[in-house]
Amino acid sequence: MDKTLKQLFLEHKGKVSDKWSLYLDEWDRLFAPYRDQGIRLLEVGIQNGGSLDVWGVYFAKAEKIIGCDIDQKCERLRYDDDRISVIIGDANTDDCQSEIMRESPAFDIIIDDGSHKSSDIVRSFARYFPYVNEGGVYIVEDIHASYWEKFEGSLHNPLSAMAFFKRLADVVNYEHWRNNKSRASLFTSFSEKLGIKFDDLDLTRIHSVEFVNSLCIIKKASPEKNLLGRRIIVGKEEHVTSGSEKLIGTVIQDLPVAIKDDANLDIFELMQQASSFSRIISDQEQVIHNLAATVSEKDKAGQVLADRLLEKDQANQALADQLLEKDQTIQALTLQLSDKAEIISQNDNIRNQREQELGTLKVRLNEREQVLQALNAKLWEIYGSRAWRIVRVLWTIRLRLVPHGSGRAAFISRLKQYLYRMLPGNRSVEANRPTEIKFSQPRSDAQTPVVTAITRDDIDPTRLISVSPITDRANSPIPAHQDSVDIIVCVHDALDDVVRCLDSIVAHTSPPYHLIIVNDGSQLETSEYLDGFARLHSATTLIANSDARGYTRAANQGLQHSRAEYILLLNSDTIVSGEWLDRMCACMDADPKTGIVGPLSNTASWQSIPEIFENGDWAANPLPDSLSVESMANMLAKNSARLYPEVQLLNGFCLLLKRQLLEDIGMFDEDLFGDGYGEEDDYVFRARAKGWKLALADDVYIYHAQSKSYSHERRKQLTARAGKALSAKYGQEIINTSCAFNLNSSVLEGIRSRSKVMIERENLISLGKKEFGGKRILFGLPVALAGGGANVVFSEAAEMIEMGVDVRIFNLDCNRNSFHDSYPDLAIPVTFGNEADFASLARLYDAAIATVYFSVEWLQPLLSLKEHPVLGYYVQGFEPLIFPPDTAEYNRALASYALIPSIIPFTKTFWTHEQVLSNTGVACTPVGVSVDVDLFRPRSRDESIDRPVVISAMIRPETLYREPILTMQVLKKISQVYGSRVEIKIFGTTLDNPDFGKMPLDFPWKLAGLLNPSQVAAFFNETDIFVDFSSHQAMGLTALEAMACGNAVVVPEIGGAIDYARNGENCLIVNTLSFDACLAAVQSLIDNRALFSKIQKNAIRDVCAFYPTRPAYNILKTLFPGA
Repeated sequence: MDKTLKQLFLEHKGKVSDKWSLYLDEWDRLFAPYRDQGIRLLEVGIQNGGSLDVWGVYFAKAEKIIGCDIDQKCERLRYDDDRISVIIGDANTDDCQSEIMRESPAFDIIIDDGSHKSSDIVRSFARYFPYVNEGGVYIVEDIHASYWEKFEGSLHNPLSAMAFFKRLADVVNYEHWRNNKSRASLFTSFSEKLGIKFDDLDLTRIHSVEFVNSLCIIKKASPEKNLLGRRIIVGKEEHVTSGSEKLIGTVIQDLPVAIKDDANLDIFELMQQASSFSRIISDQEQVIHNLAATVSEKDKAGQVLADRLLEKDQANQALADQLLEKDQTIQALTLQLSDKAEIISQNDNIRNQREQELGTLKVRLNEREQVLQALNAKLWEIYGSRAWRIVRVLWTIRLRLVPHGSGRAAFISRLKQYLYRMLPGNRSVEANRPTEIKFSQPRSDAQTPVVTAITRDDIDPTRLISVSPITDRANSPIPAHQDSVDIIVCVHDALDDVVRCLDSIVAHTSPPYHLIIVNDGSQLETSEYLDGFARLHSATTLIANSDARGYTRAANQGLQHSRAEYILLLNSDTIVSGEWLDRMCACMDADPKTGIVGPLSNTASWQSIPEIFENGDWAANPLPDSLSVESMANMLAKNSARLYPEVQLLNGFCLLLKRQLLEDIGMFDEDLFGDGYGEEDDYVFRARAKGWKLALADDVYIYHAQSKSYSHERRKQLTARAGKALSAKYGQEIINTSCAFNLNSSVLEGIRSRSKVMIERENLISLGKKEFGGKRILFGLPVALAGGGANVVFSEAAEMIEMGVDVRIFNLDCNRNSFHDSYPDLAIPVTFGNEADFASLARLYDAAIATVYFSVEWLQPLLSLKEHPVLGYYVQGFEPLIFPPDTAEYNRALASYALIPSIIPFTKTFWTHEQVLSNTGVACTPVGVSVDVDLFRPRSRDESIDRPVVISAMIRPETLYREPILTMQVLKKISQVYGSRVEIKIFGTTLDNPDFGKMPLDFPWKLAGLLNPSQVAAFFNETDIFVDFSSHQAMGLTALEAMACGNAVVVPEIGGAIDYARNGENCLIVNTLSFDACLAAVQSLIDNRALFSKIQKNAIRDVCAFYPTRPAYNILKTLFPGA
């Protein structure tokens, strides 16, 4: 018969072993099933090592017996049995664990007889229980120490080892909790306190937790063996209860039981409540003390009030007497009111008579309106003719040559009168009467057909399209990330960079997160720093490689240790800033198909801003000395629209991965890319092949110093080798198309281009705050519908508000409803009133600005003030050109420039400046072209070339200088030539507009209607080409908006477009007097893809220079030159 373990222990000679007698009896019971098996055993804490000899004799067939002790003296221990080995080190470090795992990847028996400290006991269990084989056992000895303070314990200490294993006992009965909590949630406080994690899958393998005096025995079994199982009922006779047969085969979950949520009774929850109650009690005691003092003061005040109340009673009696007198007066007035009623009755009769007369006048008015409609139809035929466009241009030339009010104009007038009187037959009195001008019928030709008016009922309603406004994420707060994130940082020396990186992570990362550092063969100085960092920060796991294995292998080590829902791989030469991880996770959460997310940076290949390339290589984009990483990151976040564009390649310096993606495609390819470089490209190709998307968190800026772990030459060698490996694995075509996508994406180009002007904009805002902060400006802006002039004012007013200027808009009350419909989300305060109210309100401001010719008249009452605000005139264009010459409105617009001599006029373009100067002698200060580049920007769209080219135009039938008929004629011809290869979309009018029915409409087109700015931005992100065939444009804001969204545009050669337009480079400039020239311009953009692409990309780049901050600053400088 074999000797018992106790007998073997008592007979043992040689190395000392120290055990309590109870343990020897229990070991015979516990270890007997394993005695004749090829087991693997680990004992933590071996002291003099005698127990290992005993295990070797007792487990004669054991394969491996390992002892581990932190005492360096244990190195002296030697064993003849080659199955026994000793490892020196702290079992709760990664290095020691790795050494143990190299000796044996799993164990059947683990005995913890280590430090006996509660924290070490729990950490060891979390670290090594996953490596116990199913059917194995984990034993903790001397657990009595968890009742002693010296070993971090006491009877009621909720974080003692005994408290931990008591909780573990509840895991055995997990299937009966029924509270939707995970097993691991029971140990949240231990995880947070000790920086450890428990995997639910490991906890499902807890079969039993047994306590014997000073021992805790945890047995492990496969999850299915730990379930209660099905109900087994035998026998047939039921003398006491019946119905047992129905219960055969049921499971415990079939029992309907009520579960009470008692999470509030958890000791840790009670501790938090107790702490909270203590604070509340303390606060309440202070409140009571304060109230007592207040009551004393109130008593004194009450006596004072009583005295005052007596005085009030006496006053009330006096008022009652006065009230009696008033009642008598009211009776007298009532008699007078009866007389007034008779007068009102007489007035009603007079009103009825006037209403009859008004009805007669309405009939006559209807007759006049019919005549007017007929005249309007005739006028439309004239305005739609080529001859009329020529007349308008000639009139413009006439104004340049002979400006109104000039000496030349007076001379020409006298000369005409003289020559007219000299004509034969014109010397009568009739010759001195005003000449009646009659417009003759214009000649019809191929380009100016007679248009037959149609009604809304004649138009197919399917031609109407709906445009949803832009919904920017930028307007919503960044949510704090909820899912856990493992941040993996691989380190190979470059200590200064590493310190900056880790410091920035600790300073700017909000929980929940866990830091996994892989020390890939760094030298002593770096290794010692990392050891110290890991000890200081509990939520850190340090993995150490004695030799450098290469980035890809190191990254895979980190991925293997990761358990979180999200994993972030971050280079050790980076610096992060506030909210970076929340923003990265928000990008990931925006689309469930997104599996990898990357940020923007100074040097990260395709993600670099503002430049990608520099001198034939990737750009470095160093930050200015005056700008910190934090400031740059904040600036980018402020200016970002949070588009989260899809990309086809991401730089590996910072990658956020989804756990589901990792499980789907695995880890990095060590075989081909083990040393680093190319591994991220391979990874994204594999991800895309599985249907995952890559997204760019365009509101995150992470500074990248570029690795000093590799020399420049070594980096070039690795890059070249990676390129060859990728090409061999995937073919060169996918690499080329992916690079081309990232290079040519209009969305990415828009992001890069806007980043180029960020610093300039912020500097101007800072300068504006310094010079003009606190100024108050009132704009008189009488508009009902969304339009270019109003859009410019609003975008520049918003920039002034950023500069600390108090800006308000004044609009007419009659425009209120339409204005709110056109600008539903306007953030600038607006006051509505009548024309006279403007001057009353303007008295309170430092400057009052007219924005349209007739609003200059609103400023005149201010001149009577002794001190009036600065008066300004924002000249949106030379407005007389809008009206037929010598009409009342033409003359009113012309007179507005000189109406107030002291007014300060300013305008957008040099063309308008020249128009006003040559025709009136008034010089307007040009403040610069602008467009709202924050709203109008390229957004995600279908950029493929195998779809119809979408051509758009703004049609305003009632605004003749916009040449609506010519525009529709050109679009019709384009439709006839190209058919299904093009799609025509127009906006700016409605089907209800009777003038729209007079346009050429007999071709395929779609109408988006009247759009507000947000809808226009969305509209231009669905179009490719925008055409403006106006006879002239003061600036051409709509064309600028289209350019900003990535459209190739055609603009008129007459007007202010010259301030931003580069013909053949960022747009096409055309002679809009020529139908053929307009048609040829559009055709060249359709037929020549290279020209289209060049113009589109240059437009996106160029237009960002016309951000509204600079004109806003220039306006303030013009109004307040001495500020």
